[in-house]
Amino acid sequence: MAKNSPDYDDRNFRMLKTLIPNGDIRDLVLQKQTREPLHTSISLRSHTDLAENYRLNEELCLPTPTEIWLFDDILTKGTHFRAAHDFLKGAFPQTRIAGFFIARAIQLQMNT
Repeated sequence: MAKNSPDYDDRNFRMLKTLIPNGDIRDLVLQKQTREPLHTSISLRSHTDLAENYRLNEELCLPTPTEIWLFDDILTKGTHFRAAHDFLKGAFPQTRIAGFFIARAIQLQMNT
């Protein structure tokens, strides 16, 4: 989601800031525009298609990261991770990049 979207959700970013208050936590990748999520889309997109919609948050690039940990809230096929990984590797070729995937559960109340 682009940050200007009404559906933008920064819970993962806030959670990381809370869990690692002195950590170097940055929003390095920004989306140019909001696109339909892959899991609800009827069109297929590759990681290269997704990366074309990314831009680097230039204000947060210094100091150059020595390693990047990508956090995402869902892993279906890994397309978004691959897109972000390749995009960031292009910007920071000497930087090691790892992925972490956070599972979120939604509790539904059932009438019995």
